[in-house]
Amino acid sequence: MARAGKLILYVLGIVASVLLLVEVALRLITPGVPTIPFYYQENGVPGLYRNDDVLVSFPDRPAINYKTNRIGARIADSANPNAALKSGTLVIGDSQALGYGLAFEDTFAAQATKQLYGDSPVQLLASPSTDMELLSHGVCTEPMMKEMTPDLLVLVANLGNDLDEMYLGGRTQRGIASTPVHKTLLRNSRIYMRLTIAQSRQALATHVLPGVNPVLYNLTPGERVTLADEMVARIKTALACAPDAPARILVLMPSDFQVNPDELLKYRTFSSNPAVFDDWANRRTELARMMDVLERYITARFTSEAVTVFSFRQIAQDYKAKNQSVQSNDIFEPSSHHITKLGHDVLAAAITRSQKGASQ
Repeated sequence: MARAGKLILYVLGIVASVLLLVEVALRLITPGVPTIPFYYQENGVPGLYRNDDVLVSFPDRPAINYKTNRIGARIADSANPNAALKSGTLVIGDSQALGYGLAFEDTFAAQATKQLYGDSPVQLLASPSTDMELLSHGVCTEPMMKEMTPDLLVLVANLGNDLDEMYLGGRTQRGIASTPVHKTLLRNSRIYMRLTIAQSRQALATHVLPGVNPVLYNLTPGERVTLADEMVARIKTALACAPDAPARILVLMPSDFQVNPDELLKYRTFSSNPAVFDDWANRRTELARMMDVLERYITARFTSEAVTVFSFRQIAQDYKAKNQSVQSNDIFEPSSHHITKLGHDVLAAAITRSQKGASQ
C-alpha cells in the first residue's frame, strides 16, 4: 500500500512538472494571453477582468494591450482605472464595440471622442460572447452607471450575432457566474486558456453553417419578428438604465454578408457539412435581404426615441460607393464578422460628422 502511494505521488509529480514546463514554454513562445480573457460575472454577464492590464496575442497581428477599470470597461493605457466617467464617451456593446484586435486609440470611440471632445476619457463597457439580453442585464445591475455623466453614449447592437445568441440563449440556462477556480485559471493559466479555446472551437464545429444566422433558417418570418421585438425591448431597457448623455447613438452592426453577400463564403472552412453550406451559399443574396428587412424593422421601432440610429451597413455601403477601390474585405476581417481598423475609421467619421452637424 505504501509503495502504491509513493508511485501515485511520483506520477503526480511528473505530471505537475510536465504541466509546469508547458506553461513556461507557452509564456515564452507567445507574448501575452492567447485571447481576450473574459469570465461570467456574479450577475452571469460576460465581462473583461476588472482592473486588468494584459497583453493579448492574435494569430494574424501584433499583440495588443487591453487595460480595464474597476467595472471592467476597456480604457486608454494612460487612463486612471479608478476615475469615474464625468465627460467624454461611454460605449456599451460586444466585441465589435470593444475593438477586437485593435489598439485602444484605433477604436471608433477613441477616434470620434478625440475629434469631438479632445482629450476627454473613453470607456468601452464591452465583452466578447455577449448579446443585448445579457448587456441590458449587465447595464441595469451596474451601480457605477449612476455616477457617470458622459457627453456621448453609444450602444452597439450587433445584428450579426446578437439575434442568434438571444435565440440560442433562450434554450440554455443563463446567468450562471464562473466558479472562482475557472475565473483564476482562465486568467492565469495559458494551458487552461487554450483548452477553453479548443472547447469553444469544438462547439463551433457542430454548427453546419457558422457565419450564417440560424434565425434565418430555424425560425419562421413571424418568429423572427418576435425575436426582433425582444431585441428592441432589451435595447430600450439598456438605454433606460444607461447614464444620461446630451448625445445618444444606437449603432446597428450588420451581418458582414449584408454589406456584401460574398462575405458569407469565408465561413466555408468552418462548416461541418460543405454540401449544406454550398446550398445556403447559393442563397446568400436572399439571406442578406432577409437581414436587411429585420434591420429596417428594428430601426423603425426607434423613430420616436431620443436616440440617433446608425446603420453601419448603410455607412459601409456608402463609403464603398465613394471609394471604388475599397472592398468589403477591407472593412470586415477575413475570417470573422469583426470590423477592421478601416471599419472603425469609417464609423468614427460618421459619428463625428453627425455630432458636429448637430451642434451647428
